Amino acid sequence: MSGIYLFGKEQILTMRPKGISNLIFAVIMIIIVIFLATGFLYWTLGVGETFENSTEGSTKSSLKKTQTSFFITNIDGDEITLKNNGQVSIDVDDFSFYLNGSQATSNAVGPLPIPSSIDPSEVVTFELSGFSDDNYLVRVTGPFGLADEVFEELTSGGPGPGPFFSDVDRPSSAGTLTTTGTVRNDFYTALEVSTQNCGQGTCDTGDSWGAGFDDANPANTQVDWDFDLSALGISGSDIENITIYGGGCWQGGASRNCNGADDAEFTVLTEPQLHVYIYDWTGGWDQITCESGTHNCIGPGYNITDGGNNFAGPGADYQTYQFEKTSGFTDDHMSAGGIVRIRYELTGNTMGPSYDVRGVYDFALLTTFYS
Repeated sequence: MSGIYLFGKEQILTMRPKGISNLIFAVIMIIIVIFLATGFLYWTLGVGETFENSTEGSTKSSLKKTQTSFFITNIDGDEITLKNNGQVSIDVDDFSFYLNGSQATSNAVGPLPIPSSIDPSEVVTFELSGFSDDNYLVRVTGPFGLADEVFEELTSGGPGPGPFFSDVDRPSSAGTLTTTGTVRNDFYTALEVSTQNCGQGTCDTGDSWGAGFDDANPANTQVDWDFDLSALGISGSDIENITIYGGGCWQGGASRNCNGADDAEFTVLTEPQLHVYIYDWTGGWDQITCESGTHNCIGPGYNITDGGNNFAGPGADYQTYQFEKTSGFTDDHMSAGGIVRIRYELTGNTMGPSYDVRGVYDFALLTTFYS
């Protein structure tokens, strides 16, 4: 008997379709069950993976939020300086500025070269525009909804009354090289070092200056830069602060592109240093130092690796660095024509009389605070 019968008092329900044997029917039912179970398993795994990825991403985001922090450290005229006091870097583009609740136009102006992000303990300065001189509730927002605010007077057209900040000054007529040994100089032009335009493994004779020596021990290499500040209309004693920014690398004689392939050939463990001086136009050089010593103003990552070993240290990699002089300026630190002269000096014993050290200089910039 097959089919469904609803006659009389008995109701007989048969699930096997007419004409299909019990065995075939059982096989079909097993296939259907397997198909449904497999589909459910894949669906469960997909949901689980999505949940796991979502949970992992949420955990990482929450951790980064707890490690992110910044505050307004200074407001001067139309410039606002922020400091990263957290544990992770913050993208410069993540900051927004509001004056009495209205978003202001902002532009990062320092330090140079302008960073894409600020590392922990570092600062970045923004210039605001499009506002009237007045007192404002200044609110700065960052990632994860973090914010800081102060009530402060803003004035357009630059920082307030002294110290003033000059535009970025680029080398003019200098770029001269004095060195022991055989001079290696692929010809200086001010244009090559006026902007940061090369990087790891990309520097060449068209975008940077290569200068150094072959076959010298000991070595003494000096590079002089002239910066023309005559347009500021100041004397040397008006200067309150100068910062020199540089980028490039120091290598042995087998490489030119700052790809880390050939370390400078100084004697092993001598830790060669780059010394920076400002010229006293009555004769002589004053070394630029900081409170705790000559070299603590150098930017993160600065290194001249000794030993001449391939891929042994960061000195032959592209890197940026900076030096700062914060006091002690006299009229003798500027020429009658408004020139400030800066010297890079690199000295030390090489591994022998036939070893080489060559510097690659991508950019050399100077900024000035003056009264």
